[in-house]
Amino acid sequence: MKHTGIHILDFNDKIIDYISRDDGALLNAVMSTNAEEKSETFDFTMLNDRAEHLRERNRIIAQDNNGVYREFIISHVVDNFDGTTDVESNASYLEDIDKSRPIKPGKYSSYSTSQALNETLRNTGWEMSDDTEHGGMRTTSWTSYSTPYEVINMLCTTYGMVAEYYIELGSHTVEHRYVTLKKPVSLFKGKEITKGKDLTGMTRTVDMSEVRTALYAIGPENDTGQSDDSNMTDERLTTLAKTELNKRNKSAISYEITSTDIHRHYPEMVVSLHDTVRIKDRDFRPPLYIEAEVIGVDYNLLTDESN
Repeated sequence: MKHTGIHILDFNDKIIDYISRDDGALLNAVMSTNAEEKSETFDFTMLNDRAEHLRERNRIIAQDNNGVYREFIISHVVDNFDGTTDVESNASYLEDIDKSRPIKPGKYSSYSTSQALNETLRNTGWEMSDDTEHGGMRTTSWTSYSTPYEVINMLCTTYGMVAEYYIELGSHTVEHRYVTLKKPVSLFKGKEITKGKDLTGMTRTVDMSEVRTALYAIGPENDTGQSDDSNMTDERLTTLAKTELNKRNKSAISYEITSTDIHRHYPEMVVSLHDTVRIKDRDFRPPLYIEAEVIGVDYNLLTDESN
C-alpha cells in the first residue's frame, strides 16, 4: 500500500509526526536519485506552522515511485517570510555508512558477496538484506583507510553488482535498515513512454565540447627510437589512433524526459535504476524511437510524476 506523505522520526527512531499530501501542508516535494553521481536527495516545501519537527537534523521517511520506503536526514532548513519552510535532506545511508568508522587497509580474500557485505556493515547500524545475490568467491583489497560506503562501492566492482539501500518501517518505528547487492538487470520490461499517452516532456542536449578532430599517436620508444613493442608497427599505431579518434569525434547526445507516474498506467510494473525503457515520439525532429537506461529519477510526490 502506498502512502504519499512524510514520516518524521525523533532521535530514537520513533515516528513523531506524519504529513500527508492531502492535508494541504505540503506545497512541493521531489525525491531525486542519480546512479552516476551516487546521490539521493529529498527536497520539499511546506507551511511553516507544520514544520516544528523539521528544524533539527531529524530523519524523515517517504516512499519512492515504486512504493519503497526511503530514509533521509535533514541537512538544510529555510523559514521564508511568506509562511513557508524549505527543507533539504540527503539519503541517510550516506550519513550512516559513509561517515561510519573507517576500515583499515586490508583484504577480503575469497569472500562470498554476503560475507563481504556483512563484514563491511558491521559497525554501521545497517544490515545485509536476504535479497543479496551470490556472486562467487572473490577477493577485494584496499590500501588506505576507507569508509564502509567506499568499500561497498568496491564490492560492487568486484562482484559486478549494484547496491540498493532501503528501510523496513513498522507502525511506530524503523524496524530494519537494509543494504542489498544485486546484479544489475538492464532489461526491457515492456514499458514504452509515448507521446500522447504518458510522455509529458522531453529535451535533447547535444554536447560538442569534448569533440576532437585530430589526435596525435605516439608509440612507446626505447633509447634507439624504436618501439619496445615488437608488434607495434606504423600501421598498427595508425589503426589504434583512428579507433580512438572515432570515439572522440562524436557529439554527446543526452535526453531528459518527463512522464506521468508509471504506476498510474501500469500498477503492477516496477521500473528502477538501470532498467531499460523505450521512448517514442514520432513528432520529434528527427522522429525518435530509442531504448534508454534509467540512470536517474526525479519523483514528485504531489503530482505522481517522474522524469
